[in-house]
Amino acid sequence: MPFDVKVYVVRMTSKYFSKFGTLPMYSAGFISSYTFARAITYAVSILYSSDVREFINSLKNDNIRFSSFFPLIDVNSKSQIFLIPIPLLLKIHLAQNLTKGHRRALGIIKRLRWISTDTLQTLLGILGKGIQIEYKEIDGKEALVIESDGSNSLMISGNILHSHPIQIPPIGIKPGGIIHTHNIIDRISCATDIYHLEYLYFRTKLYFVVASKNQEMMHRVDSAIKLLGELGLGSKRTVGSGKFRIVKILEADKPVVKLFKDLINTKGTHWVSLGYYIPDENVLEHIDWNRSFVEHTQIWGLSGIISPQRIPLTFPAKEGSTFALKTADSIPKGDIKIFIGDGHEQLLYFSPIMIALY
Repeated sequence: MPFDVKVYVVRMTSKYFSKFGTLPMYSAGFISSYTFARAITYAVSILYSSDVREFINSLKNDNIRFSSFFPLIDVNSKSQIFLIPIPLLLKIHLAQNLTKGHRRALGIIKRLRWISTDTLQTLLGILGKGIQIEYKEIDGKEALVIESDGSNSLMISGNILHSHPIQIPPIGIKPGGIIHTHNIIDRISCATDIYHLEYLYFRTKLYFVVASKNQEMMHRVDSAIKLLGELGLGSKRTVGSGKFRIVKILEADKPVVKLFKDLINTKGTHWVSLGYYIPDENVLEHIDWNRSFVEHTQIWGLSGIISPQRIPLTFPAKEGSTFALKTADSIPKGDIKIFIGDGHEQLLYFSPIMIALY
């Protein structure tokens, strides 16, 4: 059964709690599918307490998936730029097809972090073809010019690859950070220590993708998302952190929804993760690791469906990681576990939306 797709456009209305620690931190700068899926589960447990087990089974049976939150840029009242993390395989492909003598372009490709969905669509049409890529400056703006059957100019704004003629200021999509420093006092020894709380505030609108094979479950998720906007995302929601407002819900007739739906409901050999991903154990033997390009992160902290508990150290792949399958197949499943800690069930979700490159 194919996935139906919805794209939710939101605006964060309060700062989002990112990390805590005893040293100053460097945040990933986004809200991950891992955090989002656990928050949705919490909201479902409030709205449909008797059905939360059914919802978790829907996650395990691959009937519903979530992406991370990504930036959306308003060009004008009729045009928007949807950004996703650039697939690592595309960066390799661009670098390998550069004409000789363009060392500057190699550095530019290396620093790319985001790609617009329309540019992704352009590159998907020429993957595997014999192409040449040249670095040029067009009207003072950096660009990669792709020579294939025709000529396509892809604009570069900081770490963004896009097709629009405008220059996107990097500060425009980068979230701002606020670090609050606090003291810990040991009540027995009276020793003190310092810890830091980091919060993010987002300058742009954000969007995320929900894919579901079950319409009834999708209605429940829709209600849970609306409740989450009021409750807030993250572990500091009790102090007003992580609240958001739904600006718009895009459905089947929108180009970006059609693109995601097509790239999810296909068979391919190269799949790109749009959230924190760990392959299901049944998928491991089908992955060609020599043709995969994977970047890992780590999670080690608090998690919980009902109440926060400490989770084990985990190393999922980051957004944009590309997994190559030995033969073309449907969207590969990810790992979903229920971790029992201090008598409470903790949801470990590493099965985000993935899209096929080819």
